[in-house]
This record gives sequence, structure tokens and C-alpha cells, in this order.
Amino acid sequence: MAGETIHLESALSKLSNKKSPNYRNSIKESISAVESIAKVISNNANDSLGAVLSKISGKIKLHSALEQGLKNIMDIQVIMMVFCIHLPRIDL
Repeated sequence: MAGETIHLESALSKLSNKKSPNYRNSIKESISAVESIAKVISNNANDSLGAVLSKISGKIKLHSALEQGLKNIMDIQVIMMVFCIHLPRIDL
């Protein structure tokens, strides 16, 4: 599980920069870490988070709140991609 470690370390680094925290890319790296773990679970590097959730549905007991949270992450990722493409950088 090296990919997710790299993404989590990058997310933490971007978030913890006291002078200029990069919230947007920290969130992107965090989502990438979750996707990386999902690919390990599915044993398929091409699977998306949604595809992994579909594969494990019924096979692994996931708490409904966790499953909904993961689906929300997918929605957030799509929203972020739209904003990153269509809007200038917004610093928080």
C-alpha cells in the first residue's frame, strides 16, 4: 500500500503549510488516497471508487454512513474537477 501513503503524506504536507496551505490540492490528494486503497481492495488498478463500491456491495458489510460518505467523496471529486477546470484558483 505505497500509493495511498504517498497521497496521504502529500495531503498532509499541503494542508500543514502554515504560510500558504493548499486546501484544494490537499483534498484532491486525500481523495486519491481513498481511490488508491479502493484499487487494492478490488485488485484492479483501473477501477474507480464507484466501481469498487459496486463490486464489494453485498460481499463486505459496510456501515450505511460509510458507504454514503464514500459516494459523497465521488460527488465532491466531480464537483472539484468542474471548478478546477472552469474557475480561477480560489484561495481560502
